[in-house]
Amino acid sequence: MICPQKFVPLSPYQTTETKMNFTTSISNVIQPRKVEQIMNAIDRAEKIVITTHLSPDGDALGSSLALYHFLKRRNKNVRVIVPNSFPYFLKWIKGAR
Repeated sequence: MICPQKFVPLSPYQTTETKMNFTTSISNVIQPRKVEQIMNAIDRAEKIVITTHLSPDGDALGSSLALYHFLKRRNKNVRVIVPNSFPYFLKWIKGAR
């Protein structure tokens, strides 16, 4: 079951005017404490590499590039590494080359 979203003032973890309130569980799987741990690790990182699985599909590329753009907005030095070529029809995605 997904908990309803509550919006609170901007925190250091957000680049928009609103953010999700992490005081309650986002779901039964994602716990606020884990989100905070991940965000703290991201904040401490100087360089970040994102990789996809072999022969990436649209989901792998889309999620990798979404994370890439999120991290770039946080002024991180980030690279996406794809182990082999991906289908030509996905090269339209922003950030794909």
